[in-house]
Amino acid sequence: STQSTWGAHSSERMSTALDKLKLCTGVARRIHKELLMYRAQVEKDQERLNRAVASASTVCGADAKQLEAVLAESSSMIPETLNRLQRANDDLVTAVNELDDEEKSSELAVAALLVIDNIVQDLAGGTRAPATVGATPPATVGAATPVSTPSAAPPAS
Repeated sequence: STQSTWGAHSSERMSTALDKLKLCTGVARRIHKELLMYRAQVEKDQERLNRAVASASTVCGADAKQLEAVLAESSSMIPETLNRLQRANDDLVTAVNELDDEEKSSELAVAALLVIDNIVQDLAGGTRAPATVGATPPATVGAATPVSTPSAAPPAS
């Protein structure tokens, strides 16, 4: 019957959209975690270097150079990871925007919005109100196509 064909098609579309959302959410989470790991590593390497410089009498020049090289390598990973995170976040925003109203109420969509909020907050270095289901996802820092989130209630008439 025609009704069962439409129902199957709708279900198949929902599964595909949610599968894409799940994939994009996982990628964005993984890259965000990677960025946080690199930042922590840079702090750790900087502390090691500072301690080595402070106790210069026990550290030879080669050891200090090695510590500087390790710090430079860790630091160099951050810009590339930020770029990958930005692209992953843009993909995630797009995936959320492609959901229909029913899909936007799913737990997966809520989780995706939280991931977007965490990433945007981390990239911006600020705080923001949490996203709500059905709201347009927040814009990302440096996004090619900004997506706006209502930040205040509409003015009273």
